[in-house]
Amino acid sequence: MPDFTHSFFVRRFIRIVACFGGLVLITACGQNTQKNTPSEVPYFTNLRPNEAWGRRGPSYRQPVLWEYRRRGLPLLVIDETAFWRRVLDPQGDRVWMHKSLLSRRSIVMVMANQPIPLYRTMGDDQTVVAYADPQALLRLGPCQGDRCQIRKDNIRGWADKAGLWGVNIPPGALE
Repeated sequence: MPDFTHSFFVRRFIRIVACFGGLVLITACGQNTQKNTPSEVPYFTNLRPNEAWGRRGPSYRQPVLWEYRRRGLPLLVIDETAFWRRVLDPQGDRVWMHKSLLSRRSIVMVMANQPIPLYRTMGDDQTVVAYADPQALLRLGPCQGDRCQIRKDNIRGWADKAGLWGVNIPPGALE
């Protein structure tokens, strides 16, 4: 007659180990998700792909309000869920986007109607090294006072914050 008690305990041990492993996996995934959560709302982000849809609500079932076609477009996150971000675009429209569509690179957009000067230094030196065209997307460097360092390819200079979208949170953005 075979000994069934041995196989019963082996199966029970395997189930306990599998359950414990599952709990460890669930806990580890939950901690990883929390570590990827960005800083407090509001904060700036930018568009990762060349094309993305902005929706009415935080779900793929919600209707599309806007189709964005500009990689790097700076957006202000004004609300968030675990997987969705409500963003404010430079024109003032508010839509929901999946977090996978957004990147944390620091990019700004020139909001002036004419080219803005890029100065050699942040201080009193008013030597212009280049001009940035309206709607240009530029990498953001450090900001000090009323100016921020921006760059595009090999050109680097300091621009006034007032002409850039992606630096200061606009008044009424959280309303």
